[in-house]
Amino acid sequence: CKVENQYGTHTVEINIEVLPPPSTQQKLKDFDISRGQDVKLTVTANGTPLPPCIWFHNDKKIYPKPNHIIIIDDGPAHTLQLLDVQLSDAGTYK
Repeated sequence: CKVENQYGTHTVEINIEVLPPPSTQQKLKDFDISRGQDVKLTVTANGTPLPPCIWFHNDKKIYPKPNHIIIIDDGPAHTLQLLDVQLSDAGTYK
């Protein structure tokens, strides 16, 4: 922006940086697991500001449940841990 009158001029500059959209470094792979086993899924998020990670099971948001579903956010690393997996845990996770 430049302002000017009979007494002089003044200019103000600003730089705009367009940040890339958030992303993850890992792709999760399909696998089979037996009932009663534990499973741990971890992804690393990239972005500025660091984006939150929201886990979904069959398109429904996952909430922590004591002794069954543990969600750990450690900086850019996000882990979903399922303990004592049951048939109801089968499906698509994202």
